[in-house]
Amino acid sequence: PADEAKEPLPAVPDEGMILPVRIPGERSGFAARPALVYLPRAWSAEPRPALPVLMLLHGSPGTPQEWIDGAGVAGVAQAWAQRYGGVAPVLVMPDVTGEAGLGVCADTPAGNVETYLAGDVPAFLQEEFGTAGPGAKWAVAGHGSGGTCAVTLGLRHPDLFPTFAAFGATAAVTDPQHDPAMLLAGRTYPGSAAWLADTAPPAGMTAQLVGLARSAGIAACQVTSAGAPPGLATWGAQLAEALPWLAARTGLVPETPELTAVCDPPAG
Repeated sequence: PADEAKEPLPAVPDEGMILPVRIPGERSGFAARPALVYLPRAWSAEPRPALPVLMLLHGSPGTPQEWIDGAGVAGVAQAWAQRYGGVAPVLVMPDVTGEAGLGVCADTPAGNVETYLAGDVPAFLQEEFGTAGPGAKWAVAGHGSGGTCAVTLGLRHPDLFPTFAAFGATAAVTDPQHDPAMLLAGRTYPGSAAWLADTAPPAGMTAQLVGLARSAGIAACQVTSAGAPPGLATWGAQLAEALPWLAARTGLVPETPELTAVCDPPAG
């Protein structure tokens, strides 16, 4: 619960820890289910560093827990932290559908999910865990409909989420204000970058997004897992592959040619 998060937290073990927290919808009014937050060992250093944040969005139907049970995020984060002396991004896995099972990552009469993710979640992470604020040190990623949501957040809020990733993003939504294809056709995004991963053949809309993103000035990386079936295990493996790039984009590690080798420059 949010009030428990205000109490002194125990020392973070070497492998980091995952906490269930309830992130209140103070701005949005969205009645979200509990989120999960991964804290690396570096978070407990004194003085506490303002670590970058990776927000991971689940699919619909789904829950934040599927990132742990199906995608193996705990192992991915632990492996990264061990490689870098306990330094890793803070991971937040918020609820994006609520008990009603909302499938649209937008502000609707059924729930203000977009305001929750773009406003309430970043504010909570900053206040309760002292993370960096949204912007260059934040990235958002998701799988399935959560991947489409991550792309939409990156396109509608490029100042907050200039770095975004999608694993097997599903078909576009019908609302033009939240349709990635329509958003990409309407403006350019200098400074934004995207990691777009899928199976072969693509299970979702990845192939379409890559071309549109590059035409809109986004440095888009296209990654395909040949022979891998669509599903949480594949999306978790693709997250592990994307993590070095995400860490470099958010300033956690220096950006090197090796980290961006799979990324072609934008078209034009």
